[in-house]
This record gives sequence, C-alpha cells and structure tokens, in this order.
Amino acid sequence: MLQEITVARIKNSLKVRAKNKLARIGWVRTLSSIGYRPRHNVQSELFPNADPTEILRSLNQDGIWQGFKLPQIILDEILDYTRRMPTYGNRDPNLGFYVKDIDAVQKKTGLNFTLASYFNTLGQCSAIQQVAQDLVLNEVARRYIGPRARHLGTNIWWSYANDSLGFKERNEFAQLFHYDLDDYKFIKFFFYLTDVDEESGPHVYVRGSHKKKPLSHLYPMRRLQDFEVESSYPKSDILTLTGKAGDGFVEDTFAIHKGAAPARKNRLLLQLYYATSLGYTDDRCDPEKLKMIEL
Repeated sequence: MLQEITVARIKNSLKVRAKNKLARIGWVRTLSSIGYRPRHNVQSELFPNADPTEILRSLNQDGIWQGFKLPQIILDEILDYTRRMPTYGNRDPNLGFYVKDIDAVQKKTGLNFTLASYFNTLGQCSAIQQVAQDLVLNEVARRYIGPRARHLGTNIWWSYANDSLGFKERNEFAQLFHYDLDDYKFIKFFFYLTDVDEESGPHVYVRGSHKKKPLSHLYPMRRLQDFEVESSYPKSDILTLTGKAGDGFVEDTFAIHKGAAPARKNRLLLQLYYATSLGYTDDRCDPEKLKMIEL
C-alpha cells in the first residue's frame, strides 16, 4: 500500500508541475479546448436571457461576461442554507460557528476572521445543485474548455470587513491581485449573495489579461501589488464589479483578478468551478473533521 500511495503521489506531483508550466502557454490552453461540437438552442430555466454564443464571445475576447441573475427563490434558498448551517473561520475545519454568532465567536477566540467558508455545500443545498447543473452554464463551460469540462468545485464564503487586516492575511486569502492555475483551461461562475458596493469587497478583474500579461506578472507566479497592476494595464480594463444580491458573472481566472478586502460591509459569495481536472477550489471535507466552537 505504501508503494502504491508513493507512486500515486509522484504521478500527481509530476502532473501538477507539468500543468503549472504548460498552462501558462497560450497555444496549449487553446489546444486543450478543441473537440466540442456546440449544442444549439440550449435554454436555461434559471437564466432564460443568457445566450451561450454571446457569453463565449465575451469570454474569448475579454475573459469575462456579466449578466446572470439568480431567481429570487434560488437566492432565498441559498441564503437560508447559509443561516442554518455552520461556517468555518478562515477555512479552518476546527473553527465552526453559525453566522449569527460571529461577534460572540470572535470575542471568545480573540480572532478577527478574514473570511468564513462553508464545507460540503453541493450535497447539502438543492438550490446550489440546480445552479451547478444548469444547461447554459455547462454549455458555456464545454464550449470554452472542451468536451470533458464539468462542474468540479463549489465554494461559498463570507469576506469580513476587518480593520486589522494586514498584508499576510490579504495574501493568504486572495485579496491581492493574482491569476489562477487550476487546470490547463477553466472558468469560474460567481454569484453575489449579498449586495456588493465598493465598500463591501467587490471582485476586481483585469479585462483581457487572460490572453496577455507582462512577463513579470506571469513568471514567477505571485501576488501583485495594486500599483503594479495599475501601471501595466489601461484603467478602463480594470473592472470593479459591484452588484445586487443574485447578480452573477463568469470569468477565466487565468486573468489578473482579486477579491477586494471589504472596508465596511461583509460580502457573501458563491463560486462554481468548471474544468477537466480538480483544482484548488472545492469545499469537500470529511464531516468527522469538522469541529464547532463552543460558546
């Protein structure tokens, strides 16, 4: 058994290293998406106005498309789920609590959480399953990524307004500019579950940077300071995405992006990851390892 595990780990390590090197090359990303024959007249019950052809055109050109809107009944069910189920401070399985108890939990632990995530959401919330299985979302994923693309990861998390937030925390929790390398090609759908303005941690995306970025932003892979991004891309291409609860967008997060740190109001976000191999964005965790903070 030890030999089997070791061999498996070596194979996986080599696969990840190859992907991390090759997935930054444009023609490799293009080649990996060849082979899907688009389905026509694909319609969505959840997003009737979403046209896969229009979305794909925007994704190819800009790396992003905005215009999804969760039906109110779906939004309400997801919000109810986030109130009923425990969330976990800074994604630590040992720091579970109910969102209504955030102040009491932080007082007891002496911690100021940067964020709090939910685990195993797909199997616990039918509304999230409906969104993840939506015909238009899956059609867009296959047209952009290739015929083997499918939903592989789910995340819901709170980003908390935190005056004491330092560079270390912003770096650890992706609140500095960066790009993702989850797979050779992949996309993520984001849905705001609370109203998001410039004071509540909007998503920020550099349009077109999925196709072209300075070499110093590509190698080595690292977090980027705001001034590095602002001095390298047109101001008009640095998009700050505000919106109402239920608003959604899809993007290729190989582009430069970040979730801004909330200044005054907390933000709740749903993310769905589509690719051909499991990335770094799934929320599955052994339930026996999840522990609640006692109040």
